[in-house]
Amino acid sequence: MRAIEKLHLCGSCRHPFVVPEAILEVVGQGEQYVVELRCGDCGWAHVGAYPAAALEELDRELDRAQAEIEAALEVCELVDELERIDRFVEALNADLILPEDF
Repeated sequence: MRAIEKLHLCGSCRHPFVVPEAILEVVGQGEQYVVELRCGDCGWAHVGAYPAAALEELDRELDRAQAEIEAALEVCELVDELERIDRFVEALNADLILPEDF
């Protein structure tokens, strides 16, 4: 079994792209779950039994990664919009846009 605090890291490529594919509760084993993990980067897959605390930590890591992705997307969208504005200003300054264009 892998270290509990590292479920979000791939066992093959060590990238933090591991997501749970399937989760089954083990009856009679307390708060124990059988989980199929898969790496979205290299395709590595693993099935193991983990306590609920380990899955909660994985969930927190997935939430953190999603927030990072959303923040990066916002930056990309802002950069793209600023580049469009710059191109529009350049076109205005070069008299490439006429009133009949609107």
